Amino acid sequence: MAKPLIFCLFLLFALSNSLFGQQNTIDVDSLMQLAISNAAKNNPQERLDHFSYTTYEKTIITDSLERETNAHSFFTEKVSKNTFNAHHGFKEEVLGFNMAGFDEPRYETLGITLQSRSFYDEDFVIFNYRYAGPLSSRGLKNYNYQFVGDTTILDRKSLAIAFQPKRPQTIPGLVGILYLDTQTLAIQKVHIGIDDELVARIEQYYKYLPEEEVYLPHSSKLYIEKGETSKRLSLFRGKVSVGTIENNPVKEAIEGRYLLSTSYNANFDLSEKEKLEHPNLAIEVMEDADKKPEAFWKRYREQALTQRDLNSFDYLNNIVETQNIERRLAVINNFGIGYYTVDFFDFDLTYPVKYNNYEGLRLGLGGVTNADFSKNFRLEGYAAYGFKDQVLKYGIGGGILLNESHGAWLSFTYNDDLQEVGSFNYLTDRRVYSLFEPRLVNIT
Repeated sequence: MAKPLIFCLFLLFALSNSLFGQQNTIDVDSLMQLAISNAAKNNPQERLDHFSYTTYEKTIITDSLERETNAHSFFTEKVSKNTFNAHHGFKEEVLGFNMAGFDEPRYETLGITLQSRSFYDEDFVIFNYRYAGPLSSRGLKNYNYQFVGDTTILDRKSLAIAFQPKRPQTIPGLVGILYLDTQTLAIQKVHIGIDDELVARIEQYYKYLPEEEVYLPHSSKLYIEKGETSKRLSLFRGKVSVGTIENNPVKEAIEGRYLLSTSYNANFDLSEKEKLEHPNLAIEVMEDADKKPEAFWKRYREQALTQRDLNSFDYLNNIVETQNIERRLAVINNFGIGYYTVDFFDFDLTYPVKYNNYEGLRLGLGGVTNADFSKNFRLEGYAAYGFKDQVLKYGIGGGILLNESHGAWLSFTYNDDLQEVGSFNYLTDRRVYSLFEPRLVNIT
């Protein structure tokens, strides 16, 4: 694991101890208490009523960090407009989404938090795992701080503060160096290292906007390696993980040990020029996000794609097609919510076998057509028979898609069945799937 990226943080610590060990005369705890107290003034989400910026993000999974490797095991790039206002918080509008190997992008990957937007948060999240924030209100309780020295960043004086968790076994924490503006104690740059169940490196850089005297995130680099323990790093709702991917239908497609993600922010705008549509959505994917031409991507990329990046498209297209990855992922996703997919029909797994005191053993079969049948309308139905009351029950129905972006359907159903006395079935109830429902045994 002798990679410069891995050892740079430890080298920085070593240099800090040797160069600045005799200069540690600052009361660092008082300094950090002041920095934490000033966080509300320095955190753009507290300081500003509104701001926005565009982000280009590229994420890869690979089994080797050597340049001569032909292709990555996973490649995706994304362009988003991130908008914040004090009333609704952050909203991400995905303008472009490009995922090698898949005809239709797997949108569930958008819900994965690779890393938090801000180091001012109470908890800093890395790949959906939470760590105590070094600049949170609990910072002094959870971290030991050490003054490293001073430097200059973006023509402004900076203080370098090293930190590490006091009780890593009790409260998971980060190890790294914060670079704080000498005048405001705002974050200018952050280097993070983790070497426990999760092996990770993070570098975040901030851009100073003099008109508002505030720093906004400018770029970020994230490196994750699967550790030696059982902590999972999963994509596709647990169907693909970095490192060990045992008993997995997509193991042959994505078997990389390393995940690397880089992002660059640009087009900073502090004015509220236009009304935000659908502000209550945290993430909204624009209708043509997966159909952007190459000219669109060149406009946002900070660097051109490498040859390994380009090779990944043909490589992953071949893997996904020959091993029918998209189909197998769809089957597994549906099974998790109680359906088993066969061609254009999803069999409902809540129907086959049930038991209650009134019907005795109840056997049934039912389901609904899926998008392979039609994306604009669906048919559904079921039939069930109770061996104790010897009565056939059934239901039929259909639906028409009204609005694809909102998932709005107009549906009609007719059921001739039993219903538990005093129970209610609301249209907005979430679907609950359980292979066995023991409470039904007590129902008379």
